[in-house]
Amino acid sequence: MQRVGASSTRARGVRADESAFGVDTARAIELGGRKIAGLGEDLTKKENTRKLNEARTGVFAALKEAEFEFEDDQDFETLSDRFGARSKEIREQFSQGLRGDTLESFNLIFENAQSAVGLNVRSFARSGIRKRGVASFATGLDQLSETVASATNDAEYDLAFGLAREMMADGVEARYFDQATGQATLDKWLNGVRRNQANNMILNDPDLAVEVLEADELDGLRESDRLSLLKEAKRQARIAENERRRAAKEQQALLRGQVAAGLKDELASLSLTGQSTGLVTADQIRAAYADEPGRAEGILQQIDEAAQFFEVRQEVALTDFSDDMRILQEQAPEGQGFAVEAERHRILVEAVKEKRKALASDPAGYLFMVSPGIAAAYQNAEDGPQTRAAIDTMLQEQERLGLPRHGQRALSDGQGKAMSLEYAGQEDAQGRADWVRGQAELYGEHWPRVYGELVQSGLPGGAAVLAGMTGPGQARAAQAMAEAQDVGAKDLKAAIGTDVAGDVEDAVRSELAAFEQSLAKVPGGAGTANLYRKETNTLAMLYAQQGADPATAAAQAASDVVNSQYEFLGTYRVPAGVDPDLVQGSTTLFLDRQIADLDVVIPPSIDDRLSDEDARGQYLAAVRDKGYWVTNSDETGLLLMDEQGRTVMRRQAFTQAGRPIIEGDAGRFSEISITVTHPDINDGKPTNIPSVFDGKPRSEEEAVRRVVEAGGVDPESGRALPGFDTIEAAVTAARDRSDSLGATREELMPVELLWSEMHTSIDDISEIIPGADSP
Repeated sequence: MQRVGASSTRARGVRADESAFGVDTARAIELGGRKIAGLGEDLTKKENTRKLNEARTGVFAALKEAEFEFEDDQDFETLSDRFGARSKEIREQFSQGLRGDTLESFNLIFENAQSAVGLNVRSFARSGIRKRGVASFATGLDQLSETVASATNDAEYDLAFGLAREMMADGVEARYFDQATGQATLDKWLNGVRRNQANNMILNDPDLAVEVLEADELDGLRESDRLSLLKEAKRQARIAENERRRAAKEQQALLRGQVAAGLKDELASLSLTGQSTGLVTADQIRAAYADEPGRAEGILQQIDEAAQFFEVRQEVALTDFSDDMRILQEQAPEGQGFAVEAERHRILVEAVKEKRKALASDPAGYLFMVSPGIAAAYQNAEDGPQTRAAIDTMLQEQERLGLPRHGQRALSDGQGKAMSLEYAGQEDAQGRADWVRGQAELYGEHWPRVYGELVQSGLPGGAAVLAGMTGPGQARAAQAMAEAQDVGAKDLKAAIGTDVAGDVEDAVRSELAAFEQSLAKVPGGAGTANLYRKETNTLAMLYAQQGADPATAAAQAASDVVNSQYEFLGTYRVPAGVDPDLVQGSTTLFLDRQIADLDVVIPPSIDDRLSDEDARGQYLAAVRDKGYWVTNSDETGLLLMDEQGRTVMRRQAFTQAGRPIIEGDAGRFSEISITVTHPDINDGKPTNIPSVFDGKPRSEEEAVRRVVEAGGVDPESGRALPGFDTIEAAVTAARDRSDSLGATREELMPVELLWSEMHTSIDDISEIIPGADSP
């Protein structure tokens, strides 16, 4: 079997990709097949069709009897160019395994087919000119015009012009028309085609049209037409430019809207989590502010600072005040790289401020966000002990971070709101009473604090009263209150009658007189008194409906709600379980002796002509004589008020370790350490432990107990307590520490006297050492 190689086509002297005109046949086919060859088309169509069919019949008849193998794809492409659409059929037939014949027989068949197909269009063109003269030449140009009407680039137009000039040359050579006639016809045709070309260019790319027409690059285009087309091109270019500007402004406005919508969330996410939301990108920002690059760079700088802020924030997220100050001092900019260090230091300062702001507004929420341990403790708490332990950890951490007691929170803002909604979602009185009782049991000793925070977070008025009825023996009363609230005061009043309701109301007011007096001088106390009177009256009317007389109903309701839970001592009330005599003795002693040791803030109303010492003396004398105590908001103790109804405030200094500095008869101190050896503290190594707690020196036994319970660290500051090899080394370390301690900050704090600060009996009040509460 012989191979049919590339030489089988090249031997004929006609390249596979050329016609006799020397033009790209494939391009000609793309522009309309043989029609672009012009004049010969209409004259040869019928004859060629007949010959082509004969040739194809002969070729395929021979192919059925022979098999040919090609050396490469080029051989197949050669055949493909010759047979056009039938090439696919030939490829399929070859792929089905037809075997080849001799090289000579194939070439003979192929040459016959080539001639029959009519690729030599030049001879047909001449034949057409001979028969039809100038008219045929014009017809050929018209046919060519149809083909190039959709042309979009110079190469296609140039191909058409080349063919047109070939036709004219043939006509002149054959003397079928003179040069002038042919040239005039051709010039007219060329100008029309160039006009079409220019118009297409103006339509698709007016800027390019202006450039081409100004450079006079379209040969064959008359000057007058060029100028008119150039004018139109410029007009369209202006329209296009205006449209681009309008679209650009619309796109810019859209991009700016997208940037503005996503930027706030992006900055918050980066600064809080270090993660990008993907809502805005640098490319979007630069595109949105392409005409204001400075503004774009400013926004990008904001984003960069937010990411840096998160990194810096992690450094100070859980540092206490003293560590904050130390870090700020250590990272103060200096020397080489000052500008970079200054920027980082600025961000560090902002991070510390942001932390302090978050701790002041929602301390529990802040710690949930930055302390995985605390967040996990709350989330994993499954019972009362675990819940209370989580709150203990939360409050201890807040204290370590320097929050004063009155600023600490057991719940985040979100938790408080969620619990209020949970209460509101209970279906009936029994459900609400059970919910309150369940929460009180869950939170145990922390329930008064949690209850107070719930009231602040928006617990409804009636719910606030019910939520407070969790003391000993109040379960039945709480159930009754929930039922009374379900029925409502209006329906209860209608049920017992107006006269009885009036008697009940008068009796309730009388029963609650002492309670209301304890609220009379508390900021917002009048509103609290009105709320409790209203809810107590509703409960009393329920008892009256059940058969009790007005006085008995009122007394029972008042006892159920508040009277059984407190001892009332004028302007304040003492919870059941706290010795009222001890409280009275402690308040007297505090005003007589301890307040003088505090750095009390003197209000501006004091005569400014007095010296600081005289003003202080005058104010303290007024507080002793006309000041009064009120129960604090979480009922853990008393607040001292002056005669103007202002909370008496004091300045509290703290050491670098976060311990309060105490000034009193024993001198000025922040801690008094004692050296102990105890098996539960540093495995019995000599250790210096603090002996001042809650502002008061304690016995060695009490100090050891507190340190052991705290796990061997300072219970008030969380500071690790190192062990020493010898007692002498411990004593030396204690002396060095004493020399290094100093006040680093001050806070304003209310003057409070907590139940927990009072001694166990009235007999030892005289032994109280002056001091102040811990932060």
